Amino acid sequence: MYFATLKRAIQALEEKAFYDLAILFLNVHGYKELSVVDGTGDGGRDVTCSLKDLRIQLSVRKDWEVKLNYESDATKAAGRNHLIYVTNRIISPAEEQIFLSSKHRNKGDIQLVVYDLNKISTTLAQPGVIKAAYSQLGMSINGSVKATEKEISVSTLLLFSKEARDLRENIVQSNITAWLLKNAPAPLDRAIASIAELLPYPAVDTEIPRLISRMRGGGRITGQDTALSLSTSETAIANAAEEEYLQSMSADLAMLQTKYQLSVADAKHLLQLALELTVRDQKIGEGQTANSDALAMFIAEKGLNRKRGSLYEDLSKTATARFDQYGKAIDRIFSTNTFDIYRALGARSKVTMVLDASVAMPMLCGLAFGTVRSKFGTAAHKLRMLCQEHDFDIMVPSFYINEMASHGWKAKEFVSTYDNLPEDAKDALIASSNAYLSHYVRMKDSLTSGGETPPSLEEYLQYFGLVANARLHNVENKISSLLDQFGIKTLRYSKLDLELRKQVANRKSGNESPYIIDHDAMTLSLLLDDSDSGFVFATWDHVLISMVSEIDRIYGDTPARVIDFLSMARGASYECDQSIDLLTSLIHCDEAKASALAKKIEGIESADQAFRLRKFVDEARKRAGPEWEFTDSEAAAFFQKDVQQAGIPT
Repeated sequence: MYFATLKRAIQALEEKAFYDLAILFLNVHGYKELSVVDGTGDGGRDVTCSLKDLRIQLSVRKDWEVKLNYESDATKAAGRNHLIYVTNRIISPAEEQIFLSSKHRNKGDIQLVVYDLNKISTTLAQPGVIKAAYSQLGMSINGSVKATEKEISVSTLLLFSKEARDLRENIVQSNITAWLLKNAPAPLDRAIASIAELLPYPAVDTEIPRLISRMRGGGRITGQDTALSLSTSETAIANAAEEEYLQSMSADLAMLQTKYQLSVADAKHLLQLALELTVRDQKIGEGQTANSDALAMFIAEKGLNRKRGSLYEDLSKTATARFDQYGKAIDRIFSTNTFDIYRALGARSKVTMVLDASVAMPMLCGLAFGTVRSKFGTAAHKLRMLCQEHDFDIMVPSFYINEMASHGWKAKEFVSTYDNLPEDAKDALIASSNAYLSHYVRMKDSLTSGGETPPSLEEYLQYFGLVANARLHNVENKISSLLDQFGIKTLRYSKLDLELRKQVANRKSGNESPYIIDHDAMTLSLLLDDSDSGFVFATWDHVLISMVSEIDRIYGDTPARVIDFLSMARGASYECDQSIDLLTSLIHCDEAKASALAKKIEGIESADQAFRLRKFVDEARKRAGPEWEFTDSEAAAFFQKDVQQAGIPT
C-alpha cells in the first residue's frame, strides 16, 4: 500500500521537489553532510557528501543511459572512481545489468551504483522514514502503521524490557569509560558534552551525569568535578578490554598487510569498515549503503578491485566477526527510534502527548522563565524537548486550562499575604503545592543570587493574565495563548462519561474536589474516544495512570517515567542509518547484558509465537500495572509455556 502510493507521488514530482526527496533518500542510506550543487539545467544536479572521492548525481532525464555515461566520464575526468546515480525513472534490473555489462563506457574503472524510482519508493516506504517521506510529499498517514506481530513484540521488548534498559545503560557507561580512559583528568561538564555527542539518544545528557555519579559511588570514577578520572582498577579493566581486542585482531591485521600489501593504518581502517557492515547485518560486498560504498571506495583507492572477491571472503572470516554474536543487539538498541514507539503503542501512526494540569503548569512556568529549574519544571521541560525529538504534538485539554487559571487566581489572592510575610516565610513557599508560587520563589532566588532585580509576585502573575478585573475565561485565553507560543496546543473537549466519572470517584479519596473528578473522567473519555491515535499521558495522578494501563495504545505515567520511556528511542531526526562508532561499545560493553537482550529478540522467531508473546505482554501489563517490565521470570514463564504447548519435554 505505502510503496504504490509513494511511487505514484514521486513520479508526479517536479524536478526540484524530486531533488529534495532524493536527499532524504540518501540520508536514509547513511550518506552524510549532503549538499546540492547548482547544475547547468540539463536535468541533473551534483550532490556532495562526507565521502569526498564519491560523486552523486540526481537526475530526471529520460535518456538515462546517455546521462549515465556522461556522468561516468565526468567522474573519471575528476580523478574519482565511484558514482551514485539517483533517478525518478524506472530502470529494471535487466536493463541495469545490460548497461553495466555492455554499454558502460568506463566499465572496470568507475564503480557505478544506480538508484531508480522502485528502489527509492521501497526505501522510503520502510518503518522509521515513511512519516518523513509522506510529510515531504504533503501527504499524511492515517490510522494504523503496517507492522507484524513480531515487529510489535520486538518494539515492546526494546521499550519496556529490563534487558533493553540494562543494555542501554551499559552502553552509556561503556562510552563514559572509553572517553575518560583517553581524556582524563577532565571536568564534568566537558565529559558530559563530549560523551553525549557519541550517543544518539535524546536526553542522554541527563543520563550521563547520573551514571557518572553511580560509577563514582562504586569507586569506578574518582576526582572532583573539575578533574574526573577512572580509578586504578577501572583503568586496568578498560586497558585490558582494549588489549584483548587488539590481540584478537593482530592476526587479521598481519594477514591483510601481507596478502594485500596494506599499511597498519589501512588494515585497521579496512577492519573497521567491515565491522560496521557485519554488526548491522549487511553482508560484506553486498547491498547499497553508505557503509558498503565506503568499503568499495577504499578497495578501489588501494587498487584492490581485481582481488575484491578474495578480500571480501577474508574479511568475513576475521576475528572481528565474533562481534556478530552480540553486536546486533547493541546496534538494535542504537537503532530503536520513534517508529518503535508507534508500534509499541498499538501500531498507531499518530502519537500525541497529553498533559494534565499538574504537569502543564510547571512546564509553562519553566518555559516562560527558563533560567529557573525546579524538580517538576525540569521534568516538564525535558518532556517538551523529547516530544520535539519524536515529532509528537503536545496537548492540554481545555478543562485543565481551567484548572491552571484557577490555581493562578489562588496565587493572585495570596499576593497581599505574601507581601506581608517575613523573608524566611516567603522562602518556605518554594515547597508550595501551587506551581505559580513555588516557581516564583525559585525564580526570585535565582535572579537575586545572580545580581538581578526580580519582578514582584504581582508583576510575575500579570504575565499569565492574572490582572485586576480580568475574568476567569480571560485568564484561560491568556494561558492558552502562552502555551501556543511554546508549541503546546489547547484541545477543546467537554464530554463527560458518567460511568467513567463513577469509576474515578470510587478510586479517589473522599475529599477530592468534584471538579477534579469531572476533569479526570473527561480525560479518560478523551483518551478512549480517539481509537485511531496513540497517546502518552503525563500525570502525577496514580489513579489515572492505573486506569489507562490496560490499553496498549496509551502509555500513562509520571513525567519522570515518561521521560525514561521516550528516551529509549532515537528521535525522528535520527531515523536513518546514522553512522555511530560501534567499536567503543563493543569493546567495553558487558557481553552478558547484550546476550540477554539478543536471546529475547531471537526468541520471537515466528508470527505465531510473536502473537502469543504480544498477548502475554498485554496480560502482564494489565496484571502488573504501568510499572511492569519484561523480567527474566516473566520471560521464563512465557517460554516455558511455549515449550509445553509445542509438546517438547522440559
